[in-house]
Amino acid sequence: ATTTNYYNDISSTATGNTLKTQLRNLITTTHSYNSTYVDCKTPSIVEKTDGDPENPGNIILFWSGLSIASTWDNGVSWNREHVWPQNKSGGLYGESGPGSDLHHIRPTDPSINSSHNNNPYGIVSTNDYVKTSTANGSIITDNKCKNSIFEPCDERKGDTARILFYMLVRYSALDNDSLINGVATSMEMLLDWNKQDPVDDYEIRRNEAVYEIQGNRNPFIDNSNYANLIWGDNTFSTYYNVNVDYPSDLCTVAISGSQNTDGKYTGNVTIRVTPKTGYICENIIDDSTDAVLSNSSVFTITN
Repeated sequence: ATTTNYYNDISSTATGNTLKTQLRNLITTTHSYNSTYVDCKTPSIVEKTDGDPENPGNIILFWSGLSIASTWDNGVSWNREHVWPQNKSGGLYGESGPGSDLHHIRPTDPSINSSHNNNPYGIVSTNDYVKTSTANGSIITDNKCKNSIFEPCDERKGDTARILFYMLVRYSALDNDSLINGVATSMEMLLDWNKQDPVDDYEIRRNEAVYEIQGNRNPFIDNSNYANLIWGDNTFSTYYNVNVDYPSDLCTVAISGSQNTDGKYTGNVTIRVTPKTGYICENIIDDSTDAVLSNSSVFTITN
């Protein structure tokens, strides 16, 4: 609900630099609070942005997914990760501005942070998996590092790409091909990661929390297709089927959205139920989980 009006001034047909400029203006002018590096280690704030909903008082570490106490112990259990390494920022930031933006800085296991270091994101073909720190049990994770390349685990590839996309748009000083090429082995790979690892509830919750603190949003979490519209081929190849079961004698159903030639949908799809005379629509239900998707006659699937 918080995104209803946020993107009103973004053209639905804009692509490339036009779209990037529109988004840059939006997330810059709405960035009303500049978070500090101290904020990024303050338990009351980090619990809002990275808190474990199943374990109050815990936070979820970025690369490992471990849930640990939010208490700051001077970086022994967790520290602050610049997802875009500060040494790869062209001198733009250290521990302020972009270097303390809550959309950017993530709590991480110290050993995994050290493995990432300033190494660019890429694909590691060997089984050189990274362990967590001794303080966190020396657990082997699905992140890899070899030959100065760091590969995040599959569950964080899309997250990583969307953070980097945010940084490229929010901070014009990073708008330099040589800089992003030092952070990742290619933009094409990041666009692939964005598709392969879709936005999940973890990212959505965090985006809402940072929005409440800073006033701006990560648009690539709200609409991951923005990345392809700016840097890709202006199409998004993820298509899916939409199947609706309904009693045709009681109502009619209209499905609207962008389709390919196979009848599959991409982007957002709206389902509208129109009850026949004498009936009402109370709920739209996901029959695989029995979850109520909408208590009105309209439901939007967000992709």
